[in-house]
Amino acid sequence: MTHRTALTAVIFWGALVALTGCLSTVHLGGESTDGRVRVLRADRETVWSALLRVLDERNIQLLESDRDRGWLHTDFIYFRPMAFGEPVLAGKMMMGDYVDVEGGRYRLTVQLTAAGAATSVRVEAEVQRLEKRTGAPPVEPSFSLDASASRGYVVGVPQPSNGVIERRFLADVEEAVAGSGAPRETPRPPGQQESD
Repeated sequence: MTHRTALTAVIFWGALVALTGCLSTVHLGGESTDGRVRVLRADRETVWSALLRVLDERNIQLLESDRDRGWLHTDFIYFRPMAFGEPVLAGKMMMGDYVDVEGGRYRLTVQLTAAGAATSVRVEAEVQRLEKRTGAPPVEPSFSLDASASRGYVVGVPQPSNGVIERRFLADVEEAVAGSGAPRETPRPPGQQESD
């Protein structure tokens, strides 16, 4: 093999490795294989504003945020098992005597990264299923049903996210970003013609 052929082979394989690396980071559909990352065709400021609108519309409280770094962390959001239209929680749910504790809670960490004219949005959900326990509550923090220990208490049991919450949240952010452009046309009543 000549020096020139060897150099050509090195350049070819280097380009192939670089291209493969790029494709695994930014997917053609703008979404990662696990559903937790989506690339939106908008600048970071537009996506940040849309993200805050989605949180506000869902009444999700922020615990921490850093606009300059494009990062935020939310408080816990409580939900029922089929609130997302498909299973999110694993394990058997239990019912409380006084409060319906069947369900779970999650909180989100969101990171925005500028990618040229686009923005990569990564969402991670910390998921817990709520379980009722009997007896006196433990010393560690828990969500108490009421002041009477005899009635039991509820704890959040951590579990891995299956990606449903992240995919739904990203879809809402994407829709909010799409709505950030030109105002949508107001639909006209049937039979009404456009005026000149």
